[in-house]
Amino acid sequence: MLQDTAAPLGVIEHKGEEDDPAAAVTAALETFKAEVIGRIEKLEAGASPDPQPETKGFDKLNDRLDKIEAKMNRPGIITEQGSRTPEQKAFETFLRSGKELVPEVERKALVVANDASAGYLVAPEPLTAEILKKVEQLSPMRQLARVAGISSSGVTIPKETSAPTADWVEETEDRPETDATYGQQTINVHEAAAWIDVSQRLLEDAAFDIEAEIISRLGAAFAKLEAPAFVNGNGFKRPLGFMVDPTVLDVAGGHASQLQADGIVDLYHSIPSAYVGQAVWGMNRKTMAAVRKLKDTTGQYYWADSLSAGNPPTILGRPVAEFPDLGDVAANARPIAFGDFGTAYRIFDRVGVTIMRDPFTQAQKGVVRFHARRRVGGATVMGEALRTMKIATTV
Repeated sequence: MLQDTAAPLGVIEHKGEEDDPAAAVTAALETFKAEVIGRIEKLEAGASPDPQPETKGFDKLNDRLDKIEAKMNRPGIITEQGSRTPEQKAFETFLRSGKELVPEVERKALVVANDASAGYLVAPEPLTAEILKKVEQLSPMRQLARVAGISSSGVTIPKETSAPTADWVEETEDRPETDATYGQQTINVHEAAAWIDVSQRLLEDAAFDIEAEIISRLGAAFAKLEAPAFVNGNGFKRPLGFMVDPTVLDVAGGHASQLQADGIVDLYHSIPSAYVGQAVWGMNRKTMAAVRKLKDTTGQYYWADSLSAGNPPTILGRPVAEFPDLGDVAANARPIAFGDFGTAYRIFDRVGVTIMRDPFTQAQKGVVRFHARRRVGGATVMGEALRTMKIATTV
């Protein structure tokens, strides 16, 4: 009878876990797997099992793994997340040490600019998505409008400039001509840029989450830049805001210096019925305070707070969104917008966030400067879905 003289199952010799605990765990498991496969093959070939109890080998393996796990749980030990892609790891290497230390294959996957000396790399999709999510949280228009990505410097949208006409006719009577005409609207994307400084010491600290820092600071910077443009932008080097578009009509507020309940009702009923189901009120916090005080003829407030957490308050049954960039209630002002923003406004993103690492400009201060850029465009495409309240110049 054949006898297996191999070491007891699970007794694994592995060096180097002191330097890299995560690698030690991986190597131990691979060795254990190989031993199990070997034992199975011997059993299938007719060899007798190891006379030594298998539990002893398992106990030794468990003890060894427990010691390694304890070392990994010490403060300051950073383990790799299994969900991180090679691109994410390469991008972190770029942020901390520069593109020279990024493997060539991974660097090619990240480069979006032809000028290799510029050092521009595109942020991986998860990082870009988190930055845009941060922008969305700070910019109400990204939550309400329709957002799409494009691969060119602009997009052309066909528009119906006049609807076809119809008329009643007899059986053999000549049919009238239709007057339907179509045009085009072009929305160009514009470049937004920002930069942040990170100290060299923080970059060298493995416990410092460089990606979280990038997401937080760049997301806030881009949101503060684009949010006003979607509302009041003039279209020059920036998106065209809906408050500037002449197709968005005004509704009289009924007073020269304050809001009136009748003005709110008139604004609600001014948009076509097709858009009411998705309509949202937009106003700043100061205007919200004024609307909260308005009552109907029965003494009921128009403003209704949400009955459940996470849902917005409502006015006449439609939700309210805070627009910090809309003006206050004043003579000749337009403090409130109402309508279906998803139908009325389009936002187009040209490319993900690209980042250039500049270790030289601020080197004397011990910091590395990161230059970021992205391209975005926006414009009103269906002005009839939106209305704004216009405060009169006189009572």
